[in-house]
Amino acid sequence: MRGRLERSRASTARNHYEQTRLECATKKDAKTLLLALRPKHLGCATPANPRRHTHYQIQTLTKKGVMTTQTQTTIHKTTLITAPLEQVFAYYANPSNNPEIWPSLVEVKDVVLDNEGQPKTFKWVYKMAGMRFEGSSEYLEYVPNKRVVIQAKSGIHATNTIDFSVADGKTQVREQMDYSIPIPLLGKVAEKFLIKLNENEMTTIHDNLKARMESAYE
Repeated sequence: MRGRLERSRASTARNHYEQTRLECATKKDAKTLLLALRPKHLGCATPANPRRHTHYQIQTLTKKGVMTTQTQTTIHKTTLITAPLEQVFAYYANPSNNPEIWPSLVEVKDVVLDNEGQPKTFKWVYKMAGMRFEGSSEYLEYVPNKRVVIQAKSGIHATNTIDFSVADGKTQVREQMDYSIPIPLLGKVAEKFLIKLNENEMTTIHDNLKARMESAYE
């Protein structure tokens, strides 16, 4: 059993490596060349442990021949909320509300809406382990009452996928955050500490979302 598990994990890592390598190779304007992808931890969310994370290190070679390294991590969190799905979606999918429940998100500004009144892009200010980041994000997907995918393009590189559904008469919010941390940042903050900090942050966000939505629904 242990041997099969290890082979399965190795296969998952190889598949992820090949997919990432292919994506890098097919981008004609790519500024970096993927050299190595080393899985440090493989895991998935389960009902008993919804915050398991997948953790990789990627080494890239810039056009100037400088080697850089980034740590890529995926965090999962699922929460059941006793409130209507439409109410939960309308609140959480609106970026202007996020600073109310996201402790490290200092500010959201310059929210741009599309022709249908749905959020398209926004700018933000974020603090991580005492360090300040400013950046912008865009909505890659926005399916009312079902799903949003938000990608941060500057400051901190991250993709946030949030699925909304009904389960046992409650609203289920299933969230996955994929983010990368530059090694210079890891030089200031221990890697494991930073990953744990972000896991706890997502738990706090979901706890705050649940409390706010359920108190408003009572």
